[in-house]
Amino acid sequence: MKMAELNLNAIVVQKHELTPRLMILRIVANAWQLPDFCPGQFAVLGLPGAAQRYMLSEPEMPPADPHKLIRRAYSIASSSLTREYMDFYVGLVTSGALTPRLFNLDIGDRLWLSPKIAGLFTLDDVPEGKNVVLIAGQATLAGCRTCGASASWRTRGAFGPRRTTRTYSCAAIPL
Repeated sequence: MKMAELNLNAIVVQKHELTPRLMILRIVANAWQLPDFCPGQFAVLGLPGAAQRYMLSEPEMPPADPHKLIRRAYSIASSSLTREYMDFYVGLVTSGALTPRLFNLDIGDRLWLSPKIAGLFTLDDVPEGKNVVLIAGQATLAGCRTCGASASWRTRGAFGPRRTTRTYSCAAIPL
């Protein structure tokens, strides 16, 4: 199977390296409509095994099959209110199969984005009028961010962002 046959259906339009080991990728669909999603859900990203690895990654033993798509789930970090793009927080796993390849992407590069969105880490079951505190480490920061980015906020006093009927707070605690 050639790389063109792997249907790399999305394009990197922004890459923000927060640290040498943490970045935000902004991805747009290439000739298709991004699916609807709820805050807290995830999509699957993929690249072929032939894609180059990031310079800070460890050598891959054994090497990945260059003709197969390497896929991993990533929480969507952008607001569910926008349908133009999706943001993903990606932490570098130097010995990993996919993250070293994602870190090597540049603006304009293509990758695979699943057309199906999944995940149950949503606020759908939180009753109206109840407060929610979201505390996140690296792996769950994106889910917390999208929950906040997708809510209709208003600021009230020193307590930070609030909705009229639910309170959302998100804090990242480095471990």
